[in-house]
Amino acid sequence: MKDKKKTILVIALAGVAIIIISAIGIYFGYHTWNEATCSKPKTCSICGKTEGEALGHKWRDATCTEPQICSVCDQTKGEKLGHDPDKWSTIKEATCTAVGEKEATCKRCKKSLTEEIPMVDHTPGEWTVTKDYKVNRDGTVTPGAEAVLCSVCNKELETREYTIELTNGQKNAVIRAYEEENFWHVSRDYLINDVLVGFDYFSIEDATFAVDHMDVNFDEQAVLYVKQNSSGQSRGGITEMMRYYGYTEEQINNALEETGI
Repeated sequence: MKDKKKTILVIALAGVAIIIISAIGIYFGYHTWNEATCSKPKTCSICGKTEGEALGHKWRDATCTEPQICSVCDQTKGEKLGHDPDKWSTIKEATCTAVGEKEATCKRCKKSLTEEIPMVDHTPGEWTVTKDYKVNRDGTVTPGAEAVLCSVCNKELETREYTIELTNGQKNAVIRAYEEENFWHVSRDYLINDVLVGFDYFSIEDATFAVDHMDVNFDEQAVLYVKQNSSGQSRGGITEMMRYYGYTEEQINNALEETGI
């Protein structure tokens, strides 16, 4: 408590001393001068009296990267000039998937400059089927998809459903084609010409459409034919029958090899 009172007393005495010194200085015309600066004249720190004028700023010219700067106090004024490029030259062309790059030289400071060239727009192509529709065993259609692709980078720009409406002839031919192939396991051409057209009297157009849109692998059908008809038959006999049903020599040999006949 005693130390606190002592501290307060010291501060109070110091304040009184400053007041007394200031009063004496004013009375006798005594000043403590602070030197003039760029923005203030010479000023007395005791009474605030001024003398003369402010020195004024000494401005350095603005550059490409800096505004005007006072060489005395570092105050700034205005804005930097920015670079003044000469003719731009392309280093790398922009595409629809990557930015490009260009270069130039500043005419003022001779600095080498580079800038990004924005990506260009995609170039739309024609509508292209990306997933074909599927014709099912019951004659219904599972839609596929088609898209507009960029002709440069192949990016999908727009998509929509892709499907068709079957005619009654196409629908009936599809249903019949699945039924017959499930029973006979014959080749594509035989199923079209001898079964659907020859036996069931579908038009060649409807029969071809039906068979070409079936979810059937005729190489696998050849194997199924051998498995279904190999009992009691020689290799030569099976070969002749498969030729009759329109299978190629390659399909026949592969089927016989796979089944071990």
